[in-house]
Amino acid sequence: MPAYSASGNRVVLYPGDAQTVWNAEKPASGSASQQVALSNDPTGQAENFSVQVTCAADPGTFEIDVQACDAPDIAANYNTITTLNSATTTITQAGLNASFALSNAFIGVRNDFVRLLMKTASSNNVAITATITR
Repeated sequence: MPAYSASGNRVVLYPGDAQTVWNAEKPASGSASQQVALSNDPTGQAENFSVQVTCAADPGTFEIDVQACDAPDIAANYNTITTLNSATTTITQAGLNASFALSNAFIGVRNDFVRLLMKTASSNNVAITATITR
C-alpha cells in the first residue's frame, strides 16, 4: 500500500467503508501509513471509526500509534489521538488476542484525516495488515 503522502489522491471513508492501509507489510519504525479522510457528517456530529490490526505470527514487541489531523493534511499536523472509546491509542503486543489480532473503536473524533504510525517496528519482523473502517 502507499505510504503517507500529503499529495495525491486521498481515500474518503463514508459510514460502512473500509480501507486497508498496510497489507501484509513490514513497515519500518517511524513510517506512517496511507492516510484516510473521514467524511463530514452533515449534522455536524463527531466521527466514529475503528482500526483492525492482524499479524501473520507473533510480532514480538512493537508500537503503532493511531494519529489524526485536520486540514491542511501535512505530516507535522498529525498527533496521537487522545479522545477515544478504547483503552489506548497505542497498539502493542499486549493488546493482541491469541490469533495476533485486535480491533479498537474510536468514538467522537472530530478530525479530517487518520493514519497509523509504526512507532516501533515488530521485533520479530512479521507482516502486519491494518484496516481503518468508518
